Amino acid sequence: MVAVALLVLVTLSGAGPAAASGGDGDRLDVRLTGLTPSALTGEPSTVTLTGTVANDSGTTWTDASVYLVVRPAPYVTREGLDAAIDRPSAIRTGERRLAASTTAALGTIAPGARATFRLTVPYADLGINGAEGVYPIGAQVLATDAAGERAGDAVGGAFTFLPLLGDAAEQVRTSLVIPFTAPVRRTTAGRYTDSAGLLALVAPDGRLRRLLDLARATVGSAGSTASDATTLMVDPALLDALEDLADRRYGPDREDVEEADAPSGESDAQRFVDDFVELAQGRRLWVLPYGQPDVEALLDGSDEPDGELTRAADAATDSALERLGLEGTRVSWPANGIARRGVVEATASSGAEVTLLSPRVLPDWSPSDGSELRIGARGGPTVLVRDPTYLRGGSDRDALSVRQRILAESLFAARAGGAAAQVVPVLGPGWDPGPAPEDSGLAQVLTAPWADPGAPTDDPRPWSDGIAVPASLRPTPVDAMQVDSARSALAAGRRLGAITADAAVTDFYRQGAALAVSQVWRGEQAEGARRALAVDRSVTGRLGRVDVETIPVLTLSGTKGRIPLSVTNDLDRPVTVGVRVESQAGGPDVADVEPFVLQAAQSQTIKIEVDVGESTNAVMTARLTTPQGTPFGEGTRFTVRSSVVGRTVWIGMAGAGALVLVAFGRRFVLARRDRGDA
Repeated sequence: MVAVALLVLVTLSGAGPAAASGGDGDRLDVRLTGLTPSALTGEPSTVTLTGTVANDSGTTWTDASVYLVVRPAPYVTREGLDAAIDRPSAIRTGERRLAASTTAALGTIAPGARATFRLTVPYADLGINGAEGVYPIGAQVLATDAAGERAGDAVGGAFTFLPLLGDAAEQVRTSLVIPFTAPVRRTTAGRYTDSAGLLALVAPDGRLRRLLDLARATVGSAGSTASDATTLMVDPALLDALEDLADRRYGPDREDVEEADAPSGESDAQRFVDDFVELAQGRRLWVLPYGQPDVEALLDGSDEPDGELTRAADAATDSALERLGLEGTRVSWPANGIARRGVVEATASSGAEVTLLSPRVLPDWSPSDGSELRIGARGGPTVLVRDPTYLRGGSDRDALSVRQRILAESLFAARAGGAAAQVVPVLGPGWDPGPAPEDSGLAQVLTAPWADPGAPTDDPRPWSDGIAVPASLRPTPVDAMQVDSARSALAAGRRLGAITADAAVTDFYRQGAALAVSQVWRGEQAEGARRALAVDRSVTGRLGRVDVETIPVLTLSGTKGRIPLSVTNDLDRPVTVGVRVESQAGGPDVADVEPFVLQAAQSQTIKIEVDVGESTNAVMTARLTTPQGTPFGEGTRFTVRSSVVGRTVWIGMAGAGALVLVAFGRRFVLARRDRGDA
């Protein structure tokens, strides 16, 4: 018999996140931290279970003991396993073992204290029947309360799963996708509205930091083949935001900002970006479009994607990857994995090689259909079914529980064989692996005896049942006015970048347009529309600080002449602009003014040649143009009059005067003739 090793550590610190256990109303928080081996293919000498017990109540518990709990018969279906998770009970999660090797004394656990336990149990003492399947296994704690009462029911417990499969099992093609995403919201000045939240995510105990540590341990501890089966997925907007926060440089001009009340954590942000880039370089990387624009909102009635905004997100993605020295496969992840077929096809036509979908939009899909599908005929879009079952662990959604649940699912796949013999879990966008993720051994899902590590979507299976979104799941995309504001802001930002000859300015407003139509605004429609309009007004107002003016009415001394135009640059940087003068129908043609450089905070008067010809009044509009000839701004409207009009009037008046004189002369002559006759 192997002795039971017990380590008890009492601290005054908090016990960490509470874990669900085998029953309701638990008064001690039991968390499992280790299970060795993670899967059985025979009869190992021992099975080791470790965990912690935290007392978050105000009661002192004495004479506490931890007991191994095992179900003697395994589950052989996913449905049975789900029942154990949904309604844990002694029948579903196991029986308490009373052998010496299956118990350990914890002693007294004071309020706020935590104890650790380690049970090393001979295989024979597990009490399982040895059939192939998934055995619930865990721990329960019995203790005496302050009143001296010791009930037979556990005061805390937790369980997970122990798969057992024979040596002749079919190999299961297994992959793992680890996403790095978070909502990114930016103001018109380039500041981040939740900078404290973003920095908290990458702090040493933050969710994304833990996830990155988990990914590093997974690819580092597995063999080269298993390492290749791990795919990292990232939204480049997140990495950009973290670099901005690390540098405290924001906006299109990357201005340094002194923030007296700024949250700390800049070094954590930069360290996270550096570590992620180091891990991602040379590995399989899936790249989401910048800020994850709401594709549903960008489609018109014919399901054609909005070219401008789609290209802007793609360009912002390319720019971010180039800065970081990364390359990756473009993928799409609609909100909650809910998307129409038109959306999937549109994203595929825009360059997304894979779309992640929820099984709820695939009629009658089951795990036996496989996770990697090709929609329709050969050459159709490829989708990866993101099955949320993999995150439904026994006690909690920590790394250990997820590892054991994935192993359980791979066992079911191995037993089923065929198309089902593939397991591609995609960890959730908000999933937290919990403390000490590097010790979770998640890589063991790729190195299980029946696992065949491989890249996801290498060999998608044809899916002819199509895609259907139930009425209850139909999404409400961001508002069309929000999309219009983003499109207007993008156009103005492109022109501003052109006249300043600064690619960073253009890139900044590409990013802003993509973030303005992000699917994160689906739950905040009014705020999203307000933000998009503010972005549009901000960049349009900035572009409007470069303008051209003249007086409303100009009179030429003849049919030809030079008229003055005043061009003003109220920005704090030089610009290069041209001028285009356009006439109403029938008006004179005026040659464009070639682009010229105008320094910051300066005005310059230029003169243009105008020939009005036979026109007496010519209504014209002057607008500035980018160096590429694209007009921008409202411009200035003016009227040009020719002095030829004045000479004509004088000639007419002279002629009229002559007629008057002739008339008077004739009258005078006739009057004298009449007097002579008399």
